[in-house]
Amino acid sequence: MNQGDVALLTSKSYPASVGDCFSFWYHMYGSGIGSLLVFLVKNNSQKEKILLKMVNGNQGNVWKRSEVTIRSDVDYQIIVQAIRGNSFLSDIAIDDIRLTSKTVCATDDFKSLSGTQKLGCYKSSTKPFSSLKNMRNNINWYNIGMVVEQCADFSKQQNSTVT
Repeated sequence: MNQGDVALLTSKSYPASVGDCFSFWYHMYGSGIGSLLVFLVKNNSQKEKILLKMVNGNQGNVWKRSEVTIRSDVDYQIIVQAIRGNSFLSDIAIDDIRLTSKTVCATDDFKSLSGTQKLGCYKSSTKPFSSLKNMRNNINWYNIGMVVEQCADFSKQQNSTVT
């Protein structure tokens, strides 16, 4: 692969939606990393392509979660596009891709929660926040998204803002 080369992951066609949640985990690490983009392509005569998410450059040697609320008045597809940067010593990976029928994504829910209490879900016993749910014994490495959702549910029960 050369700088600027593109890898595409294209979904099947989904019916029009007033609110679906597209979520995924991504890992972008290395000094010469490129870009990760998510598009919604409307299945109309113009094949309108709308940029939903863009991440550029080294994001550290960590997995990060991203989600966007999908709204489309016509059937649509989702395209995840990775663009190679200037070095082969960099990697872009995606995992645990989901499209769920929710009117808004969980992060949208978190933004609307009131209160300033901080909450964390950690795999260790370190307690940097005022409320803590230890997820160490619940981690399922084959479905880490489930653990994140459990953490989010706990946060909602605490009426806290996730940080």
